[in-house]
Amino acid sequence: MSGKGPQELLFGPTLKSPLMTSVQSGPTQWAGRTVLNSGSATVVVSTFAVKSDSLIDIAALGNANLGIIAGTLVVASATLTGTVSNAAIAADSLVFLQDRSIAAQNSGNAFAFEVRSLAAGWFSAASPTQASADNAMRQTTLMYTVFPADGPPAGLEVKTISDSAYFTLGRSDGRGVARDTTILWQITNTSHH
Repeated sequence: MSGKGPQELLFGPTLKSPLMTSVQSGPTQWAGRTVLNSGSATVVVSTFAVKSDSLIDIAALGNANLGIIAGTLVVASATLTGTVSNAAIAADSLVFLQDRSIAAQNSGNAFAFEVRSLAAGWFSAASPTQASADNAMRQTTLMYTVFPADGPPAGLEVKTISDSAYFTLGRSDGRGVARDTTILWQITNTSHH
C-alpha cells in the first residue's frame, strides 16, 4: 500500500431548497440590489466587501425595456411644438410619433406631427405647417416611442472595482438606460487578502 490517502470523493449534503442570503445594507454588504436610474449609464455600489479579484454576479430585475423609451407629450396650441428630454435618447435614435386622438382644429386640414430636432438627450416634435390662425390646431397629446438606431442595447457588466471600497456597474455599450433598472448583485471573493 502506498502512502496515498483514499481515492474516494466525499459528497456533501443534498440541498432541498434554495440557499438564503441575509442582505443588510451597510459597509460590509456582500449582496444586494441597486437601481441604475433612467438616463444613467453607470451606478456605484459602495462596500468594503469587494476585493480587486472578486467575482460579482449581476442580474437585471424584471423587464429592462431594451432601451425603448415611450410616453406622451402635450403640444400647446400656441406653438404646436413640444420637447422630450431623456439622457437615453441618442442623436441617431428612431423616433415614432402618433396623435393620441384626432387633432382638434378650428378649420382647414390637419397635418401630422414630425420630429423637428433630434440630438443626444432630447428631441422636439412640431406641426410642419401652421399657415394661419384659421388653420390653427388646438392643443393635442402625442404618443411617442424612441428606439435605439443600432438595435437593443448591450447587457450589464462590472465596469470598475476599487479594492475594499466600491464597484461600478453599467451597460457595456456605455448608453444610459431608458427606465430605472433594478440590479441584483452578489460578491464572491476568490482569495483572502
